[in-house]
Amino acid sequence: MIRRFLVWSLTLLVITSAEGRERTPLEQARKIPEGSEVVVTLKDKQSFAGRLGELSENSLTLWPFVPGEADRLVQFQDVKKITQRKEASAAQRVSQDILLVILLPVLLLYCGIFNHECLG
Repeated sequence: MIRRFLVWSLTLLVITSAEGRERTPLEQARKIPEGSEVVVTLKDKQSFAGRLGELSENSLTLWPFVPGEADRLVQFQDVKKITQRKEASAAQRVSQDILLVILLPVLLLYCGIFNHECLG
């Protein structure tokens, strides 16, 4: 009985420690498709956003959002974590646009008709 308990306890310990292990920055980057929007946080707490470019064993290339800016080469030894930014779905973007198109005129009418000084 005790022997079985010890075997199960050790098995559980091995499984949970393997799952809880943090992935290296290279492992994190390999799970993200090239061209995806990412935020790279360095060990010195600086953060850079861009699109994930080419990967090597020691570094990654971060492509800038703004055309004309230079690509940034980031060494994995300096990286704390890499996170993929979630892009809004087409439905979310459309609903935001509709909300803006409806609310802005309503606000302007409200301020104009009732002579409220809400814009000034």
